[in-house]
Amino acid sequence: MKESKGQGGQTFHSLAFAALVNRISCDPKPLTLADLACLYASRLKEHDIEQRPHSTRLKNRLLGAIPDLQAHVSGKRAACFHTSGRQST
Repeated sequence: MKESKGQGGQTFHSLAFAALVNRISCDPKPLTLADLACLYASRLKEHDIEQRPHSTRLKNRLLGAIPDLQAHVSGKRAACFHTSGRQST
């Protein structure tokens, strides 16, 4: 399955996004937007979806999904993400 259209593809996108949110929430080190996009794409590839994510849309979705997530831009370097006030579980 190379296409991500249809309900099955949306499910895989949702699963990949949830895994990415979990990774960010559990890992305290900052990640670049390029790293996050690669992680997201690798999760999609596990389900035979070969699609490169749109970095800006991915960033906006992440910022909307994790309230205490912050993005920092420095020069041409994309964004570095980290959370402020991590919850302990």
